[in-house]
Amino acid sequence: MKRLDLRGAECPKPLYEVARTLREAGKGETIEIIVDSKLCYDMIMDLVNAVGLAKVLETTEGEVSTIKLLVTGN
Repeated sequence: MKRLDLRGAECPKPLYEVARTLREAGKGETIEIIVDSKLCYDMIMDLVNAVGLAKVLETTEGEVSTIKLLVTGN
């Protein structure tokens, strides 16, 4: 599993990191993303839904949010 701990990073940097990681990941890999910005969380979720390269397995929202993805294709 790849883990992106993006706490403290301001958007759009986390969005770029997630996009790069999705492009480089192989089918079947899981990616865990950790952010501490609601704006970044929302932007990442929008990106994942728009590009269709991954399936959201699990999310938690709060002061620190996590998103777990399963890469479905490149």
